[in-house]
Amino acid sequence: MSPAIGLVALDMAGTTISDGGVVMDAFYEALADAGMAPASAQWAAAEQVVRETMGQSKIDVFRRVLGTHGAADRARLAFESAYEKAVLAGRVTAIPGAEILLQKLRARGVKTCLTTGFSAATRDVLLKQLGWEQAVDLALSPADAGRGRPYPDLLWTAMLRLGAGSVDEVAIAGDTASDMQAGLRAGVGVRCGVLTGADDESRLRQGGATHIFPSVADLFPVVEH
Repeated sequence: MSPAIGLVALDMAGTTISDGGVVMDAFYEALADAGMAPASAQWAAAEQVVRETMGQSKIDVFRRVLGTHGAADRARLAFESAYEKAVLAGRVTAIPGAEILLQKLRARGVKTCLTTGFSAATRDVLLKQLGWEQAVDLALSPADAGRGRPYPDLLWTAMLRLGAGSVDEVAIAGDTASDMQAGLRAGVGVRCGVLTGADDESRLRQGGATHIFPSVADLFPVVEH
């Protein structure tokens, strides 16, 4: 008999939060700020990398696209500025049912952690705008853990900080293959892909999803049983 789930780690953008394409818009603004021309081959190649690495640490993505740490860090700042403006303008909202899920998990005694590829500053703007500062037990960015997805660091850090006894007591949910890969590498057995974000069912399955749901709002029965 499997141990009861005591910790659920949930991705943010695309999983618990809907941004209507704001992430890609912010990436485009950062690429333009870096001097890329939208119609160029360089732009097309960068866009492909961005889409393939959705869910991963933003600074790591920009390093891959731009090559140097200095250029990547400038692009990261441009990205964060654009994204935060969109958040404050009300373009980012909770996925329907996400808040109810968080409430149900807390009522059941299950601890929750939000994980993201955003910086801590962007993450905290999101939490404040949504009024979620007290809605979860923990929120982690790559800088809090060492490495972002697809590495397992965020999940292991959540386990350590929230006192999970083993990976068998953990479930994760995310909208990208990177989320699923991180869960697989961490040894988490319950890896739930949701179809409200970047990747389709095929990519989520390839990443290692054990379950597929239309939305994170449908996740509770996995924890309940």
